[in-house]
Amino acid sequence: MSNPFEGLPAARQLRVLSLADKWYGGGPFAVNREVSLSLARMGHHVTTRVTTPDAQDVHPNVHIQVLEPVPGVTDARAQLLRADNLPEDVDLIIGHGRFSGGAAGYLRDNFYPNAKVVHFMHVTADEMDRGRGNPEQSNEHTRTEQKLVDRADLVVGVGPLLTEEGRRLARMCEKPPPVVELKPGMVMQTPAVLDPQQRIKNLLVFTRTDDPLKGADIAARTAAELRDRGLPVQLTMLGAMAADVPAQERALSDIAGFPVRVRSYTKDPREMAAEIRGADLVMHTARWGDYELAPLEVAGYRVPVIVGSHTGVGMDLSNPDSVPNGVGDAAVVDTAGLPYEEFHQAFADKAEWHLRNPELSKQSANRLGDHFEQHRSWDHATAGLVNDLHRHGMLPPPESGQRINGPDDLSRFLGTGGTVGPSAGQGARRTPASVTPINRPPGVEL
Repeated sequence: MSNPFEGLPAARQLRVLSLADKWYGGGPFAVNREVSLSLARMGHHVTTRVTTPDAQDVHPNVHIQVLEPVPGVTDARAQLLRADNLPEDVDLIIGHGRFSGGAAGYLRDNFYPNAKVVHFMHVTADEMDRGRGNPEQSNEHTRTEQKLVDRADLVVGVGPLLTEEGRRLARMCEKPPPVVELKPGMVMQTPAVLDPQQRIKNLLVFTRTDDPLKGADIAARTAAELRDRGLPVQLTMLGAMAADVPAQERALSDIAGFPVRVRSYTKDPREMAAEIRGADLVMHTARWGDYELAPLEVAGYRVPVIVGSHTGVGMDLSNPDSVPNGVGDAAVVDTAGLPYEEFHQAFADKAEWHLRNPELSKQSANRLGDHFEQHRSWDHATAGLVNDLHRHGMLPPPESGQRINGPDDLSRFLGTGGTVGPSAGQGARRTPASVTPINRPPGVEL
């Protein structure tokens, strides 16, 4: 396994404040969580502020500071502007799009003038909102995102499409901030077991069934096409609103021509893991995807997954500079130049290969998971971010006794008594981290 922390620039222990609506969840919440955990594994002191309390908001590596709602303030994002119980000093503030990027800039301007704001891009608003039929909301969200980019010290695109969007918005600024790409990692799980006796093949889709951009109808048409080709498949979709399950199930079953199973969204990781392990193939049939993390989550179980080459994750897996030739090929459907009306044919072609060749399909999933485990973990992704911060002069110089040279040198910060391994499940620290007392910053009047 390549060492994700090897060659990191020398720096003192950083004080990091990351901001998100919640600790658990997908998309920006998952990126915030995994980057925060990786920074802590490097030996940095990380505080994460969240506004949605959860019984699982506890972790030995990161101090998770839950902001209990203030009566009368119903906007969860507004809670992140609060000054009570802020850390005494901060070097980096991490914000995520319009969800917490505004709060990151506000806290920097008012309480931590020497801190650097790292702004993560998660949405191409000009594409996503217009694709949902709301151009005026697209314009509004794009203006907001551009203002947040203008206030950032470093802009981080999650994957290739969002990096391009970050560059476009940065060019609109009088003084464009640097823009870098973060290549998302994968959390490795115990591999799923292939059952060669399984006759009916289980297709699984993680998606919002009410969002036209997510392509639930394309998945249903793909399943119908596979049945027409003589493949016995059943289709399960996970991600509907509970109240919409009956209507969505009827609509998608009508499209597929056979009963489709629609399940409501769940945040229970055990339920999600069970669905993934029981799938023969997971399909990501979105009409547009900036960088969906769900396909990588599936690949972490070594379960075969397919995505369109037009999406951010599809571009990533088919780019030989990101994933070696041949490693991601089985996971990518060639959708380049195709109208949406033909997507289901392309997905059916790729899915048919997987379903008719289960052993080869499983081998391809193992290769992809092995590559990410060895070379593309979240620790690798975060180490790349630290190197980008160093390259742009945003890391404070090391202090005597605070030099960090790599994982062999981290045990005095982490309390592990040895080398720290890369990201995997619950993290590497065996004993709780020492947490700096959370007090009001000097001079702040509430």
